[in-house]
Amino acid sequence: MIPSEVLFSRLSGYAGLSALIGSRIYPDQLPQRPVLPASTYKIRDEEWLHTGGIDSTLIAVVLQIRSFGRTYSEAEGVGLQVLAALQRWRGTEIGVTVQGTFFENQSDPYMSTTGIYVQDQEWRLWLEELSPVARIVFPQIVAGRLQFWDAPTPYGLSVSANRMIVTDTQSDGSAVVQAGRMTRVRT
Repeated sequence: MIPSEVLFSRLSGYAGLSALIGSRIYPDQLPQRPVLPASTYKIRDEEWLHTGGIDSTLIAVVLQIRSFGRTYSEAEGVGLQVLAALQRWRGTEIGVTVQGTFFENQSDPYMSTTGIYVQDQEWRLWLEELSPVARIVFPQIVAGRLQFWDAPTPYGLSVSANRMIVTDTQSDGSAVVQAGRMTRVRT
């Protein structure tokens, strides 16, 4: 799942957070007998957006991040580093463009029934990625834009390390796709 991979990559690569918890970032829940402090993440909702009858590459993701510690201040410290890692973050992570991240709410750290302090945060991420359908169907250049259809048509395809050139032989057009984004169209 792309949003989970992007989130894990960002959190585990953020120096302030990794200094506190190392690689103890888990999907959904902590392992039994966890080493603390630690963090978990859970995708609560993932919505692929559609415009004008065409699948968009924009994904709206709502997620919950939980920060755990042996003390109130330890859980709060992890939560502050999660906030620093994600607040208004934009950029590219593992080939996926992050259009923006938005902090929605959080709880104060509280002691769970296990004696572990927990702080919950809710976030909204906007990611740009090829849709699940677009990953397996053929691209077509229409009116200067790269679109995806479920029927094959004549194409030329040239792929190098991180660059793909798709040529529509019917219209003598081409598009250059680098790092998952269309960078140039020639028709």
